[in-house]
Amino acid sequence: MKRWLLLLLLLELPAWAQGPRISVLVNGQPVAFDQPPIMVGGRVLVPLRGVFQQLGATVVYNPADRSINAQNEATSISLAVGQRTATVGGSPREMDTPPILVGGRALVPLRFLSQALGARVDWHPDRGLVTVNSIEAQAPPPPPSYGPLIQRVELSSRGPLVPGQVLHVRMLGAPGGQAHFDLGENRDIPMVEESPGRYEGGYTVRLNDHEREAPVVCHLHMPDGQRARQEGPWRVALGPPAGTWQRPRRGLIQNVTHNGRAPLYPGQILEVTMSGAPGGQATFGVGYVRNIPMREVSPGTYVGSWTVPPGPRNPAVPVIVRLRLSNGEQQDRRGANVNLMGGP
Repeated sequence: MKRWLLLLLLLELPAWAQGPRISVLVNGQPVAFDQPPIMVGGRVLVPLRGVFQQLGATVVYNPADRSINAQNEATSISLAVGQRTATVGGSPREMDTPPILVGGRALVPLRFLSQALGARVDWHPDRGLVTVNSIEAQAPPPPPSYGPLIQRVELSSRGPLVPGQVLHVRMLGAPGGQAHFDLGENRDIPMVEESPGRYEGGYTVRLNDHEREAPVVCHLHMPDGQRARQEGPWRVALGPPAGTWQRPRRGLIQNVTHNGRAPLYPGQILEVTMSGAPGGQATFGVGYVRNIPMREVSPGTYVGSWTVPPGPRNPAVPVIVRLRLSNGEQQDRRGANVNLMGGP
């Protein structure tokens, strides 16, 4: 009983109170209605004729039993006002929303009846638009209304950025796309959509990056094929300014120090420090133990540690440090020997 009271209340509402205005395109052509479409339970309901006649179907309404019959060359459909069960080609089918009467006009669920007649239905909520396309037409839906694809670009710095430092790029634009940016000669640097419409990416400056005016160009590709490219007034200086690290003549590694000249016993820790080119990967070895990792604690300063194991006394174990850069350059350098005192 409550359900029918709610339905009667809905039917008494004026058209403007039943939701936003809804437009319908059939095979790309707008449909004029004397009774506007309405939204009920998330489904669009439309007057009987108009849409379905443009799809090549004949529609008959019998007011005596409030039954509706629609038929085209391939399909016949029977349904009734207030009934959720329809008959399509002789087989029963359930509808999410039954047909209703509004202002003395029978309104039927658009998606159900259109698809039963072999048409494709697409709902574009941002535009209040329903597109219906017959199998023969299959016109693509109109592209989503994004507005400007790229709205704003922000940089973390204009430089100069030395090797090992990171440039962060943030772009605001249409959500759901794929984004990347170019930085001077470095292309297709990926960006991740951290939240809808907010894309972020970063680039770590390399040793061989030396562009005083590297342009930043952002790209955004949408699933429907739309693309945007934006090159603004952004220029980033790559490479060290005066007074920062420069490659010494002797190579990538400048200096190696450790605490192993004083006697080290089993259980004590050998700490190795190296200064050299920033932004690389560093390791060190002690005698036959190799590839002990080092971490870059500040640009160009690498630190690693190793716990002395039990073993025989050895006062002259070599320490060798290795530094590899992202461009493939590599250097090994030997530091002072370590004095291992041995023991159980």
